Amino acid sequence: MLVFENYAGTFTQTVPVCPGTTSLELEGFFTTLSDNYSCVALLCINSQCTYKNPVPNQWTVVAARLDNIPSGTASVTVSARLNCDNSAGAVVGKGAIDWLNIG
Repeated sequence: MLVFENYAGTFTQTVPVCPGTTSLELEGFFTTLSDNYSCVALLCINSQCTYKNPVPNQWTVVAARLDNIPSGTASVTVSARLNCDNSAGAVVGKGAIDWLNIG
């Protein structure tokens, strides 16, 4: 589990792709751990991203999907980001990413 307090947290990794793969889905398990702040989750496969705003104060699944992967693609870059801030835009609060699954 990755817990972020008073800063935005990002996890990024390059993942090999099996030959013939035409689509992928990335799922992540996110939560806000502060009652007074709003957190935004961002999941990306290459440049295809999905936002969840706000992330509730309970564990929730966020998913991103990439279709039409070109033939010969050897890898993709996946990333998960959690950003918690207050109404003034300052990065504060606390949130967590528990797991990521790609398939």
